[in-house]
Amino acid sequence: PLEQVERIREAVTADGAREQVRLMLHEGAGHAFDNPHPGLHHAGAAEAAWQQTLGFLAEALPVRG
Repeated sequence: PLEQVERIREAVTADGAREQVRLMLHEGAGHAFDNPHPGLHHAGAAEAAWQQTLGFLAEALPVRG
């Protein structure tokens, strides 16, 4: 539920670490959207989350050459 998402967002950003935390919501996807079992898996959300993760890591941990 969105109320829980907001409570989590407030808790993890309470110490001013908002720039270090990103909570992403994926329309139509439930809690375990990357679980491969039928009924839980949401391919679109799983792919979007993977791309968001890669982007976040590239930004937070840039490879310097």
